[in-house]
Amino acid sequence: MFCVAVLGLLIGGSLGVGAQAEADPTPAAKTTAAPVTNAPTAIGSPRADVTPDAAAAKAQAEADAAAAKAKAEAMESCKKTAAGLNAADLAALKALPADMQTNLMKAPSSISLMTCLTVAENDDRFCKMLTDKDQQERCLQHWKQVAEIKALPKEQVKANIIYRSCIDGAAKADCDALRDALVANDAAKCKAVSSQMRSFCEAVVTGDAAKCKGLPAGEDRGRCEAYATEDESRCPKDSIDCHNMARNFAGFRKSGLAGVQGIDPSAAAAVNGRQACASYVTEFERLCTEGN
Repeated sequence: MFCVAVLGLLIGGSLGVGAQAEADPTPAAKTTAAPVTNAPTAIGSPRADVTPDAAAAKAQAEADAAAAKAKAEAMESCKKTAAGLNAADLAALKALPADMQTNLMKAPSSISLMTCLTVAENDDRFCKMLTDKDQQERCLQHWKQVAEIKALPKEQVKANIIYRSCIDGAAKADCDALRDALVANDAAKCKAVSSQMRSFCEAVVTGDAAKCKGLPAGEDRGRCEAYATEDESRCPKDSIDCHNMARNFAGFRKSGLAGVQGIDPSAAAAVNGRQACASYVTEFERLCTEGN
């Protein structure tokens, strides 16, 4: 193809003038031939007037437009869902595609949000939206514990929390005696606690970190000192639970459940209502939007 095009140029150019003149007795009257267009500029180069396939370009444009529309609709759904959750309305959440809803309800921030709304609304339907059954149960247990705390005088909140923490890993008799000593604010009652827990009991009841010396140096002693003084700086550095607990104790002592808004909104929701969950709703909307 290329050779033929070049040959045509040669025949129509200076090298072919003699032959053309012999074949045409009146060269002066001859009409000039139209110039050859679209000739390649170099071997292997594309034709100058070639454009992308129009049908393919149109299909791509339509696909891009559809994708943009779908993303905009998904973002709008996220906003509506967040607005609904702010009003304790689950309708928009339930209207999300099943796979999207499932993934969202696995996220830690969503678990916190559903727990917070359960406490705020005193309604377990929010816990039941969580994907994982274990998380549902933890949500329900948190709701129950916060309800118990809410019913207590703030002076007894610390005793209740320590008691619940105790029974997860110690003998119930010891935990009962520990709670009795804390509620009565009477270190003498710590004698009913087994020897390995007595130092902890006396320290927490009196608020005297020095009494924790009866415990081995390290994590146990650090936790004891933090709980006794409500000073999280005494916690083992890598113990998130200890830091949270020490801060909570200080907040409870000052203002009851309302005092832990900045530490545990899902507990503060028992007295502050849905507004306590606002930060969780904001995080939910961000997570929802970024996933689309």
